Amino acid sequence: MAKRYQLIDHTADTGIRVFGNDPAELFAGAGAALFDIIFGLENISGAEKGGRVDVSGEDLPDLLAGWLGRLLLKFELEHFISSHFTIISIDERTLSADAFGESFDPAVHSALMEVKGVTYHGLKVGQKEGLWTAEVIFDV
Repeated sequence: MAKRYQLIDHTADTGIRVFGNDPAELFAGAGAALFDIIFGLENISGAEKGGRVDVSGEDLPDLLAGWLGRLLLKFELEHFISSHFTIISIDERTLSADAFGESFDPAVHSALMEVKGVTYHGLKVGQKEGLWTAEVIFDV
């Protein structure tokens, strides 16, 4: 699967610009991009279902920040790393998705980068000419 994101240069932090044909593809791509920059997707099997992830927010940018923050929390608390997602439902304020990946194993998964959190600095979600895009800066 081709990468549907680009890295954004940012002083002392890192960011991503994600692309999708619709909000579901955009949010699934953002989740995959998060774990790609931390571990590299080629190092994560998508064989295990990691459970449902439900998030709410005030608007799409807030929802995206909450989504990515929840995925980081899932990694921290459950030691589950994801390679892809099935978006069950998404609207302006809620998202429900299934995460697929595997349990973190330090013998197999070495971190390429530590992501501490999602920032609201420069956070954007929008649609232009039929393509959805988002920009997110991570605290590293």
